[in-house]
Amino acid sequence: MVKRKKRVKKKVIKKKKKTSGEKVLLNFFKKALKDGYDPEEIRQVALKKGWPRQVIDEVLYSIIKNNKGRIKSYYSPKNIKRVKTGIKALDPLLQGGLVERSLNLISGPAGSGKTILAIKFLVEGLENGEGGIFITFEDNKEELYKSMLRFGWDLRKYELKGDFIFIYVNPDQVQGLIDGSGGEAIQELIDECDISRLVVDSMNSFSFLFQDFIERKEANLALFSLLRKLGCTCFLTVNDVFFEKNSELEFESDGIILVYHVKKKRKRVRALEVLKMRGTKIPEETFPMKITNRGISINPHKAVIF
Repeated sequence: MVKRKKRVKKKVIKKKKKTSGEKVLLNFFKKALKDGYDPEEIRQVALKKGWPRQVIDEVLYSIIKNNKGRIKSYYSPKNIKRVKTGIKALDPLLQGGLVERSLNLISGPAGSGKTILAIKFLVEGLENGEGGIFITFEDNKEELYKSMLRFGWDLRKYELKGDFIFIYVNPDQVQGLIDGSGGEAIQELIDECDISRLVVDSMNSFSFLFQDFIERKEANLALFSLLRKLGCTCFLTVNDVFFEKNSELEFESDGIILVYHVKKKRKRVRALEVLKMRGTKIPEETFPMKITNRGISINPHKAVIF
């Protein structure tokens, strides 16, 4: 007697219906691609228009999936525009530098070299004709200028030339910064002075101005949204402990660089690790780092084990 095979019912996977907003975004992307614009440029325009980042990425992914030949090739490393950090050994590890117009965090403990790394990024641009903005929530301009002279970086010289802008945002101005009025003023400076690089030092100083946890989280997201609209390549410094307690920073950032200053036996060891970098094949190792009279130095041929 021949046994009949049981029919297995195939599961029908219902496709998720696109919302009206997603349809508008999809049509926007398709038209822009047809007109010859690069996907990353379109992505930045969509962010400026206020569409949520997650929705943008989902729509872009669906387009890439259906147009493998033409669009997927754009995302090869050679086609992504890069911005050099100025740290010779770091840029090759990032396949040439930071992704243009990306938001990148530098996380580490006090004294680990976060601000030095961020200022070097600005100086690299200033030395090559790119304007830079340094935004801080601590009134430490003279102290910063003086400490950076140690590395041969004369920020006052660039400020007098109009290439470098130091912005101190006091507690009374913070709400205006994220609500819109302050952001508009910064946008005007960016357009007027041809600014392409921006540093925020630091995220924890900004966040501590908000006492409530929910309010603090919303403020962080609002600041990220503002920075994306400004269209600069950004570095934001953050204390490592604060970074670990605020997960939205990790999810919203395009890149994360960790700097360490760890006590090993009787000596402190400095190191650098690239934790995340969108559109970039990153190394798995943690590399030795030094602070020299020229700034930050990394040894890419040796790995650090803590």
